[in-house]
Amino acid sequence: PVVGVTWEQANKFCAWRTDRVNEMMLVEKGILNLNVDQKDSDNFNTEAYLFGQYQGSVKKNLPDLKTGGERPVRFEDGILLPAYRLPTEAEWEYAARGGNKSKGYKYSGSNDIGNVAWYRYNSLSQTHQVATKAPNELGLYDMSGNVWEWCSDWLAPYSAEAQVDPKGPISGEYHVYCEGGWSYGD
Repeated sequence: PVVGVTWEQANKFCAWRTDRVNEMMLVEKGILNLNVDQKDSDNFNTEAYLFGQYQGSVKKNLPDLKTGGERPVRFEDGILLPAYRLPTEAEWEYAARGGNKSKGYKYSGSNDIGNVAWYRYNSLSQTHQVATKAPNELGLYDMSGNVWEWCSDWLAPYSAEAQVDPKGPISGEYHVYCEGGWSYGD
């Protein structure tokens, strides 16, 4: 697992991952030439590409049926993927509980924490390799222990009203992180 990462670093990784995946999608479709020597402003950026501001090594464009010429790829062409991002707390919770396959376990995948989590009483005070405990109903590992996971939401009290897929406030003092790390537990 990755440890010692700030919320800002996690978000920057999401943006970096979005750009790298979309760049490779365009390379694989023959739209861009692969440029392994990219630096600074030469780095592929999905948003810059979509706004026509990327000046990298374009191999070809798509046919433009309106003009008979060519045009850059648009998001609606289905080649580019949406941006990677941290989950909201509600999305994380849904996944940890097993989503639509949930069996109602106390922990993510079991009623016995030792089956699914590295925590205070079995971790030897250290992180462990991912997927060395049982997964939950969705096949996700380590959702009840090992390391804490960042969420996109700001920390705030829960609403007393029932909500479907609630979003946290747009600002705050602290960001949400979920579940327990190896030093936490029953």
